[in-house]
Amino acid sequence: PERAARRSRETEWPRIHADIDAGRLAMVGLVRHTGLNPLRLSQSHQVLAFAYEIEGDALTLRTYDPNWPGRDDIAVMVEAAGVRQSSGEPLTSLFRIA
Repeated sequence: PERAARRSRETEWPRIHADIDAGRLAMVGLVRHTGLNPLRLSQSHQVLAFAYEIEGDALTLRTYDPNWPGRDDIAVMVEAAGVRQSSGEPLTSLFRIA
């Protein structure tokens, strides 16, 4: 999980950041599992990131999450300790979907 969180911060965040700064929504994949079992891929999820906030080393992505329709307060936090979602759903990493 630590390696995945580091990749989220160092590789995927700059891509997401570029989309949002260019005025585009960023399609973001949320990885909710670890391991090699391909049957667990269905546990992952997609959201649209439309804004971000940076405070120190902590990044908060404001997202539209279809699991929470009608709400604009569901966020994904990328921190040194890892990646988490404000809804409390499990999250191990994220990536930009091209």
